[in-house]
Amino acid sequence: MATIVKQTGLAKFGGDNYTEWAKSMRAVMLEKELWEAVRDRPEDRPKTDDNEATKAEWAKKKNRAYAILHLSLDEAVLVLVDHCKTA
Repeated sequence: MATIVKQTGLAKFGGDNYTEWAKSMRAVMLEKELWEAVRDRPEDRPKTDDNEATKAEWAKKKNRAYAILHLSLDEAVLVLVDHCKTA
């Protein structure tokens, strides 16, 4: 996962390239089928009566989305959002 930014050639978000970075991150999340986890709308989340496999898959998607976002931030920006624990 650490090579996602390197593999795609995407620039990390450093504070002055938000529009380009945001479009690129959305494209990556869509391609990896993680956009719903980033968007995190109630209708996208597993229901309380869903089986454990569905809930585990949702948690896995949330973690993957978080990791991709985390790895796409420049260190100067990362320290500002380090307290955030979800995508």
